[in-house]
Amino acid sequence: MTENRLGFFSWQGEMGRLDYWGSYMLRSLISGLILCVLFFVIYGGYISAPSEDLMSTMQTWITENSVRGWIFSGVMNLLLIWPIMWRRWRDLGPKLKKGWLYIGLVSLVMPGFEVFQVVGLQALVYTLAILSIYPYIKLAFFPGKKHAMLQSTNP
Repeated sequence: MTENRLGFFSWQGEMGRLDYWGSYMLRSLISGLILCVLFFVIYGGYISAPSEDLMSTMQTWITENSVRGWIFSGVMNLLLIWPIMWRRWRDLGPKLKKGWLYIGLVSLVMPGFEVFQVVGLQALVYTLAILSIYPYIKLAFFPGKKHAMLQSTNP
């Protein structure tokens, strides 16, 4: 019996809770490894340097390139996390409105409040972070069609 597996970046199909958790952890690990390699490439020459030089260099780079770092991590989240969020949303069906899913998407790609110097924009980032808790809890914990199908096959 062959099982039809979806591709890593596939948007089609549905995804149950356990599949979502496993895929989310795998993709988070991949994202972390990519960021570690990126930081090693940037700071590889400073490993043998005194810690004061390394800290001052990192602080300078963070203040000058923080927006680029947030954009890079946002694109990585968009490529790695958004497809499984979409498949999990399909599995939930009408239990989560599409607008909430878009709030989750915006919070995935939105940079942290440190990037914005205007207080109103910082408040918007905080608001989006608080609002995105609801769709993430629904995606992670609520049963969907796959759960209902398993319940109907087991008497």
